[in-house]
Amino acid sequence: MTKEIFEKLIKESESSTLDFKRSEYDFSSNAPENKKAELIKDIISFSNTIRKETAYIILGIEEGDSKQVLIGLPQITDDSILQQKIKGSVFPVPTFRYYPFLYENMIFGIIEFPVKKYVKPISPTVKLKGLQPGTVYFRRNSSNDEANATEVIEINEWLNSLSESHQSFEELIHKYLLEVLDDSKSLSTIIVNLLALSKKYDIITLKEFCEREIKGLAKDVNYSENDMFPNLSYRSKTVTISPYEINLSAFGGYKPREVLQMLRNQYGAWEQQLLLEYSTLKIENHIKEFPKYDNALMQIKDKMNGEDIYIYFDHQVFVSYYHSIREELKNLLISLL
Repeated sequence: MTKEIFEKLIKESESSTLDFKRSEYDFSSNAPENKKAELIKDIISFSNTIRKETAYIILGIEEGDSKQVLIGLPQITDDSILQQKIKGSVFPVPTFRYYPFLYENMIFGIIEFPVKKYVKPISPTVKLKGLQPGTVYFRRNSSNDEANATEVIEINEWLNSLSESHQSFEELIHKYLLEVLDDSKSLSTIIVNLLALSKKYDIITLKEFCEREIKGLAKDVNYSENDMFPNLSYRSKTVTISPYEINLSAFGGYKPREVLQMLRNQYGAWEQQLLLEYSTLKIENHIKEFPKYDNALMQIKDKMNGEDIYIYFDHQVFVSYYHSIREELKNLLISLL
């Protein structure tokens, strides 16, 4: 769950994939039978509902006439207790998660139902008030209902159509996080795939990051002066800049750092923090194209205040920019889990 997804959900009305509850379920040992059945029926119904996306029950919210009333919960029951209540009461055993979510200094409970393939529609294996063993329940609009024979067939067909590998939002984020942590994986390819994911789930922070890294930075288009620190500090490194185009072949036998020092001492060059605006793909290409000899430097012509300048990079600086983008993306994905 992210702040963006949560805010989107609480603006919606209850539906076949969304339900709000003012308080937690009654997990006490002396809870009435109908209260015990309520949780089981909700879990079954959401799991059996035909859909393309994750479904949610949000606890700590009361549905109002015009908008949801945020109440919050005093505490939240551990997920393992819910899992235990369901295990042994239904078949097949459904996949769901229950976890706390902090929003506006209030705690809410989130029950999350990924789209998941089962061998058959889920049904109760125990008889409780309002629950019949073997009966299939699902969400009809904003309430739980018993499926008729035709609807059971439709649910079966939907389950059979699902891929075994269908992944939830968290599973997808985890998959891409592992790719980001693998230095052999191309960042530009990962970012393109994450852009599609961010649009599907309306993750604004991820979408803005991906679009900026794909297109490259453009001041007053996808970033402003105020964004530079700290939001874009990962894009800023120390480089050597000169107003002159210098013949680097004249410095044979010197190490890159020695050449840069001579440029600063003898050719009017200077060190400066540079917010590199190149796209991630362009940085990747420069790293691939970097000269292979030991004292290699790359000279790139650019503009500063309307004047031509020449930026001198050694290989390590380009790699440092690239690693910083990878690190920033890693932290962003971790924040979404």
